[in-house]
Amino acid sequence: MKTTAQLNDTIKDWKERDKAFFDEAFKDMPGLPDDLRTASERIVRAYGIRGICDPGYIANVIAVELGRGDGLSNFQ
Repeated sequence: MKTTAQLNDTIKDWKERDKAFFDEAFKDMPGLPDDLRTASERIVRAYGIRGICDPGYIANVIAVELGRGDGLSNFQ
């Protein structure tokens, strides 16, 4: 059984990997509003989606549906 310190280290490692994944996924989308990024991240996490292009695609679809972007990473 792992100790609390070991579990905390594991959680810290997962958070760092998660952040690195999303930073890489959104690197070509500098104008992405924070709320659209957060929504995309939550959908990806909730459904276990791990494709590197999927978070950006999801953010673009949300932007188009809300009238806040053109689906080509141009956001308003």
